[in-house]
Amino acid sequence: MKTTVSARFQTVIPTELRKKFNIKANSKLEWIDGGKVMIVVSVPADPIGAVRGMFKGKGLANALIESRQEERRLEEKGGPD
Repeated sequence: MKTTVSARFQTVIPTELRKKFNIKANSKLEWIDGGKVMIVVSVPADPIGAVRGMFKGKGLANALIESRQEERRLEEKGGPD
């Protein structure tokens, strides 16, 4: 998608992208210098809320505990069969 930069260095975010990334009036955007490219990232109004639940599941600690318990059971039996 292409847009034009105005004389005041403003541009329009295409409708499809505004809808997809939920960009509304007063939304914050971060501009990143990627060397030969510019990267524009939508910054969520509530960054903590945006990542809440991202890593739902057992959790690494629980998975490690279960793995160690299984290893212990196998050792007590005399190794894997």
